[in-house]
Amino acid sequence: MVLIAGWSTPGRPTGFINFNYMDKKTFIKYLSEIKSICEDVNGVHEALKKLDPDFGGFYMTRAEDKMIELLAVAVEDKTDYLGYWIYENDWGKGIKKNSVTDKDGKPIPLKTPEQLYSAIKRG
Repeated sequence: MVLIAGWSTPGRPTGFINFNYMDKKTFIKYLSEIKSICEDVNGVHEALKKLDPDFGGFYMTRAEDKMIELLAVAVEDKTDYLGYWIYENDWGKGIKKNSVTDKDGKPIPLKTPEQLYSAIKRG
């Protein structure tokens, strides 16, 4: 078990996160907060482009990538559904019905954060 000071999860003393378990509510909370930060950074990019159309761009992906990586570790995402959902499908917006299937060919729903969490937990 890995414990990191500064966060809390249900059933653990305040100030620690247990990387062997993250419940759906906590996962969705942090996923939403990471998305909000990414949108804020994009807002800065758009504002600078508006001031100067020749502006090359403003991106802060290092912190974003590490937050997403940490969240994937916390929920034990061995299939990289989280990366697929965020990076390849624009936070789930690009997911098409039946675009992801299990080994038996059954569709895996991934449209919502709740479905994403369930798919990660099923492995």
